[in-house]
Amino acid sequence: MESIIDETLDDSEIATAAQNHEASKADGGEAELTARFQYACALIRSKHIQDINHGVSILEGLYYNGNKSARRDYLFLIAMAQTRLKKYNLALDCVEYFLKFEPENRQAKQLRSHIKDKLTKDGIVGMAITGGAALVLGGLIGLGLSLARK
Repeated sequence: MESIIDETLDDSEIATAAQNHEASKADGGEAELTARFQYACALIRSKHIQDINHGVSILEGLYYNGNKSARRDYLFLIAMAQTRLKKYNLALDCVEYFLKFEPENRQAKQLRSHIKDKLTKDGIVGMAITGGAALVLGGLIGLGLSLARK
């Protein structure tokens, strides 16, 4: 799962998807929805955070206003993008909602497991950083108190 989440596209590939999306606007209808979806998929695989956020925004719009039968795809991709952005709680919410409707979906279960692993790992690292900072702060306060006594 990590290799899929970490996979990125070159800026030129994203630009091509953007051009195709712009060109499809004249046609409208299903062709434009398909091109918008492909553009969003390209954006969430970008190396740039602002592109990923833009892709999430497009996917959210498609979720509410696009093809109703493709909602599961939109939701899954939003979860993947949120994972790439390290917004694990949002990603987990999306996956859990997805699994309410497809509880046996293998990819969604793998993504949920991956997100939970990241939450645990980041939580442990965060606690270690916080604990280390508390030790340093405590040491500085203790040093300050001992110097004040002299």
